[in-house]
Amino acid sequence: MDSLKRFQNPNEDYRAVDSLRYFQLDKNIDEEEWAAGKDVIQRVQAGHFTKYATYLLNMQPATNKNLILKRAEELMELGIQKKIGRPVALFKEDILLSLLYSLQDSKANLDVGLSALVLFDQYKKVVFDKSADSNKILSIFDFLSNHYFKESDTNKKEGIFLRIHEFLISMDRSDQKEKKLDDFLGKLISTTGRAKETDTKLYRAHFAKLFHSIPKEICEVTDKNPYPLQKSSRLKFLSENECECK
Repeated sequence: MDSLKRFQNPNEDYRAVDSLRYFQLDKNIDEEEWAAGKDVIQRVQAGHFTKYATYLLNMQPATNKNLILKRAEELMELGIQKKIGRPVALFKEDILLSLLYSLQDSKANLDVGLSALVLFDQYKKVVFDKSADSNKILSIFDFLSNHYFKESDTNKKEGIFLRIHEFLISMDRSDQKEKKLDDFLGKLISTTGRAKETDTKLYRAHFAKLFHSIPKEICEVTDKNPYPLQKSSRLKFLSENECECK
């Protein structure tokens, strides 16, 4: 364990991350291994944190989810205190995004136990901080959106949508947000057309809820669509769901 302390620049020596791989071989990161890993992860460079966090948190089907969440919170707090990253501290928005991905099931690439959503709720202050980098924050929106469309469990999908809804109504308007909203609406409409009946009802209900919260933004995004067939399809979907643009 003590050998990890000598890696002042862990990205320059493969043995640092190999040590974390070794820790997880027995599918359990004990307290001594956690302390050593938490020490070395504070010295990683931008672009490497996700890999280290994934090995260190070691999200497995049989692992203690509460313990992993507690450890993810410890890393997030270090990030907020600007104690993670060399030669400069990593952005807290990047750290949160990395931790969300680290909390997914590694095989399914899904937040099977909803641990990532719990962490998201815990650190919404980071997401909705007016001083936060909007591009980085919208990468967190991408995480939620991708998970929403991959999730097959209705109750879990509903939970993810509630976060997406809060996200879109809370964020200030911007060109970047407009693009993400346009992408999300396009995917929602196309997915609805291919879904089975029960899922179709859910998607339509979610669309209606979102429209009634931000009608002006949705109408403007639809009106700006440069592709006639796509624009016509979206206007038809709006009409079918009794969502009229004035």
